[in-house]
Amino acid sequence: MKRQLHLELLLGREVFKADGEKAGRIEEVVAEQRNGEWIVKEFLIGTFGVMERFSIHHFGSTILRRLGAKGASPSAQRVKWNDLDLSDPDRPRLKS
Repeated sequence: MKRQLHLELLLGREVFKADGEKAGRIEEVVAEQRNGEWIVKEFLIGTFGVMERFSIHHFGSTILRRLGAKGASPSAQRVKWNDLDLSDPDRPRLKS
């Protein structure tokens, strides 16, 4: 059975870890076209996902570090499509 969701409704949704802690927001969806259908491959979550969306990742990373950000990941958190529980699209959860 194929399952369809409106991606525009997922963008910006807070994603929660399995323990209920916040993991970040869905900032970008990576998909590819196969046989005329779009297939979601992964979701980009968190601050660096925003920067990747606007293609300012390297510039944004430099600015954040100069402003004193420490421990910031150099890339967006990438979550494979099947590692995200979307059974409740209003409250997406990481499976592990």
